[in-house]
Amino acid sequence: MSSTTYAKASSAFQATTRSELTEALSLLATGSVDISPTLTHEVTLGDLQEGIDLIRQGDEQVGRVVVNTS
Repeated sequence: MSSTTYAKASSAFQATTRSELTEALSLLATGSVDISPTLTHEVTLGDLQEGIDLIRQGDEQVGRVVVNTS
């Protein structure tokens, strides 16, 4: 996986077990699932709190927030 971390802003999908989380991360890492159309915001690691605030607001305009760690 690249140095980008994906945070889901809606609860439509929840990995509730370690194996589900492992499977979801594997699908992302191999490119089997393309979530790029749902990425709506990008923040730097220094602006992480801004990304968290966006998610917590629950705004329907926020799909997924990407935290760029490079």
